[in-house]
Amino acid sequence: GQPDTSRKLFDQSYRLYVRAGSGVGWDGRTLTNLHAPVGATTGYAVVSVLRAMGVPVEEELSHIANLRKLVAGRLDAYAELDNHVRPLLRSNKAEFGGIVELSPPVRITSDYLMFSKISYARAPEIAERIWNAIAEVNNSAAYRALLASDKYAD
Repeated sequence: GQPDTSRKLFDQSYRLYVRAGSGVGWDGRTLTNLHAPVGATTGYAVVSVLRAMGVPVEEELSHIANLRKLVAGRLDAYAELDNHVRPLLRSNKAEFGGIVELSPPVRITSDYLMFSKISYARAPEIAERIWNAIAEVNNSAAYRALLASDKYAD
């Protein structure tokens, strides 16, 4: 079956980052005005998504290196998890102030707390209680207010 989204820990969004005024566009299906590759972190899930769309991808291990390649024009876009890039953009405004985030996300993934089959078989009630507690927190007004605040934006 499908996972119960009320029991997820969090969502992560892969987004595209470009130089302001570059003319690179993203409508949620197609990247336009690309003249250089799109950067992505080596081994991340977004690499296969981009390649399946026929987008040339250049992989790199370092977020900072990818952002610097973007600023230098060696990349036309950088596809990365927003919770990895947003803090870097905020804390390095002098170097990366000309980078903007495009919407919508390229991909959104939900992450869950997993138990091994053996652990679940031994004590399914414990796993269920933990998953139910996660759902309870996710559905609480206090948690929703916290997510809506700027305090934990990333």
